[in-house]
Amino acid sequence: MAHPVQNINHSAFRSMFERKKLSGNNFNDWFRQLKLVLRAEKKMFAIEQPLPIAPDADSAAIVLAEWNALYDAYNEMACLMLGSMTPELHR
Repeated sequence: MAHPVQNINHSAFRSMFERKKLSGNNFNDWFRQLKLVLRAEKKMFAIEQPLPIAPDADSAAIVLAEWNALYDAYNEMACLMLGSMTPELHR
């Protein structure tokens, strides 16, 4: 039963973060909120280290699956960050 509570907490952090858009002048506050969301979702790695190079196509299925899951996590966080910026900063 602990997982639904954690998901609710993550959603609360995300919604708090998504409401306050990065406009340029508020970077420090925005980045602090981003780190809060990433910590809650255990995805700080998305801003602390680059995505590893993709394994060769003939790598073991488990290696490919692990890298794909990591890629999805990085992509999700990139979308979260872009979605929390004003349109002017996207360009």
